Amino acid sequence: PGKKPVDTYPVEELRSRYVAALLYFVLEGVGWNDGANFLTAGHICDWNKPPSSQRDTIGIICSVDTVVEKVNLNGNRLKGAIPTEIQYFTELRELNLGNNGIDEGIPTHLSAMQDLMVLDLANNAFTGTIPQAIASLPNLVQLILRGNMLSGSIPSFHNNSGTIANIDMVSCEIK
Repeated sequence: PGKKPVDTYPVEELRSRYVAALLYFVLEGVGWNDGANFLTAGHICDWNKPPSSQRDTIGIICSVDTVVEKVNLNGNRLKGAIPTEIQYFTELRELNLGNNGIDEGIPTHLSAMQDLMVLDLANNAFTGTIPQAIASLPNLVQLILRGNMLSGSIPSFHNNSGTIANIDMVSCEIK
C-alpha cells in the first residue's frame, strides 16, 4: 500500500533516480558520512539533508520545477570512480564531490553536462591529466581540482563561451 507503480513516474524522474542510485552504489554509499536520504521512496528532490551551521545542503538539490541542478556530496567519504551515467543529469549546474576518496582519472563523460557551471573535485585521489573535454564545457565558471595527483598541462579553455572565474589546481603537478 502507498507504493507508486514504476510506469506512473515521468521518464526524466526515473532516469534521475537511476543515476542517483548508481552514484550511491558505485561510490560506496553504505559507508558515507551522511546517506542524505538516498534511496528513499520520496521524490528524488528529497534525497538530501538541509543545511546546518557546519555545511551546505548535502545530496540532490533540484530547481523549482524538480530538475536535478546540483549534486553536493562534499566530504562524505565517497570511494570509487564516478559512473558514466552521471552525464544523464543533463541540466546539472553544480557537481561538488570534493574532499572524498574518489579515484582513477577525471572522467571525460563529465563534458556531456553542458549546463555545468561549477565542478569541484578537490582533495580526492584523481590521477592522470585533465581531459581537454572538460575545458570545452561552455558554461563552466569554476573548476576546483586542488589536492589531487594530477599531472600534465592545463587544457586550453579558448572554446569555453563562459568566463572561467576560478581554476584551483594547488598541490597538483600541473604545468
